[in-house]
Amino acid sequence: MQPAQAKVLLGDVVENLCALAQEDSAEALYALQAICFRNASACWKVGNTHNMFGYFRTMCSAGVDEPVRCAAFFLASTLVAFNEDLHRVVAKSRFTPVLLQMLQNKCQSTKDCDVDLRDVRGLSECDHGLCFIRNLSQTPAQIKLLVASGAVDLCGDFLATHSGV
Repeated sequence: MQPAQAKVLLGDVVENLCALAQEDSAEALYALQAICFRNASACWKVGNTHNMFGYFRTMCSAGVDEPVRCAAFFLASTLVAFNEDLHRVVAKSRFTPVLLQMLQNKCQSTKDCDVDLRDVRGLSECDHGLCFIRNLSQTPAQIKLLVASGAVDLCGDFLATHSGV
């Protein structure tokens, strides 16, 4: 897979996909996730160079459609899972507190998340958002920020009321 990812990174495909993603294209977000999977340089290019975490923050408060949010959180989770240098970029973007607030508002009850859209993997936007939090928590410096932002309580409440993830 990495040779194919490298060829994609050399052209302007990533730039075009990032532009489409920022126009709220779920398909472009899923394509970016595939390009970034297990590829730290692709993650850096998408996450930092194209300011995707700034887009994710704006998207949370702009009221975009749920399929787009689900795809965006899947990409965000992939970016921080495969490039720890992006954890500082995430902190500077202030995306995490906005995501936590959105999850707090949306995923408090089993009913809210169970009736919502699930992607081809069977995961909701809440599931992908919590995967992002889990991946971000792999860096000790981020743990302090997550605790201060209330992520521990949110994750505990989610685990108490949901099964699966």
